[in-house]
Amino acid sequence: MLQPESKHLLIFLENLSGGGEERLAVNLANHLLDKHRIEFVLQRKEGAFLSQLSSAIQVTGISAKGLLLILFALKNFIEQKKPDVLLSALDVSNLIAILASKWSNHKPKTIIRIANTLSQQKRPLGTKWLEQILLALLYPLADEIIAVSAGVADDLHRY
Repeated sequence: MLQPESKHLLIFLENLSGGGEERLAVNLANHLLDKHRIEFVLQRKEGAFLSQLSSAIQVTGISAKGLLLILFALKNFIEQKKPDVLLSALDVSNLIAILASKWSNHKPKTIIRIANTLSQQKRPLGTKWLEQILLALLYPLADEIIAVSAGVADDLHRY
């Protein structure tokens, strides 16, 4: 039974294929389900961890192709579902989540999670430069940023 102070949490990821972020999201969702309403919206509704989600958790796949269409699909989903909290992880999903929540008529608390040292990721110079600009502009718009360690947090500040 949901508590009166329960929240509606929307978790946004690319998919639920076998990575650490995806496993963590599934474990978190299953654990919080007795106190909160949990929903997943995925860029692609696929992955090994789908079967590990409780059947009480609704999972929606965005059928849009391309980042801009995914962004507007998530914005519309937020406006329709009106979650209290939007949780996201991984670089591109975090950027999409921040933009969608800020452009939405409904403003959920937006929490992003960072697990990697971005400065150490191998990317072409132009991509890295664009990423640095987008992170500098958009990450401060998140309501909360969770870094998995002090090292990851320091790397994000320096990046």
